[in-house]
Amino acid sequence: MLSDNAQKRFIIIHLYGNDLPYDNYDAIDKKALPKAADYDLTIHHTDRIINDIMNVINEKK
Repeated sequence: MLSDNAQKRFIIIHLYGNDLPYDNYDAIDKKALPKAADYDLTIHHTDRIINDIMNVINEKK
């Protein structure tokens, strides 16, 4: 989708959020924030995923 050279795009990405149970994180998040609560780890995970998505988009510009 990002390689079609269109001037404008509307992309919707639905992520699994930060709702109970707070288990939406992995070992990378736990290593980055070893003393963080589960909720904070889910926030870190979501931020990391959004950052990865933005990196892919920016590489395709």
